[in-house]
Amino acid sequence: MCLDVTEHIFQKQRILDMYYSIQIADFFLRAGAKEGIEFDIQKLMKMVYLAHGLRLAKYEQPLYADVTESWQYGPIIPMLFNLLKQYKMNVIPVDVFASEPAEFDAVTKQFLSVVFAKYKTFKSTEMATIVAPNNSLERQFFDDSFKADCIKNKNEKYLTAQYRLPNYKIKEHFEHLISLVAQKEPELVD
Repeated sequence: MCLDVTEHIFQKQRILDMYYSIQIADFFLRAGAKEGIEFDIQKLMKMVYLAHGLRLAKYEQPLYADVTESWQYGPIIPMLFNLLKQYKMNVIPVDVFASEPAEFDAVTKQFLSVVFAKYKTFKSTEMATIVAPNNSLERQFFDDSFKADCIKNKNEKYLTAQYRLPNYKIKEHFEHLISLVAQKEPELVD
């Protein structure tokens, strides 16, 4: 089956407009620095994931090309996590990634600005609650497939496991979250 030319161009554009999670994180760090907003690893990771999930849910387009995994305490972007884990719960310096900011297309830059403006004052724990209330998405993976592949300690409690979160699952999760939040706080999902 042959794709028509416009579909082919649209698909190429979608690929070209994807970024890396570190570029998104860098955008939020720089925006925060301008307003005196600081980020620890949890808040930054959740804001990047939130932006990705919202873009998937609202525009059916991924924001970043990196893998997202479901870990025991929520979604993690391993590439970003590995670069930031040295900071633990300390403030991440604004210049941690690059000397020059990434070049975003106008639509993505506006989208990231809106996400930042709406969620910049949220604490790390509040961000975690927004992106995975009661670890709802992660619980699906842990309940269904966690037991077979995970490592258990002597108390039969699960130590750790990572499962790749496919974008279609992240999209479904955020569509559900948007519908729930829209009922309670519509200003957060405009």
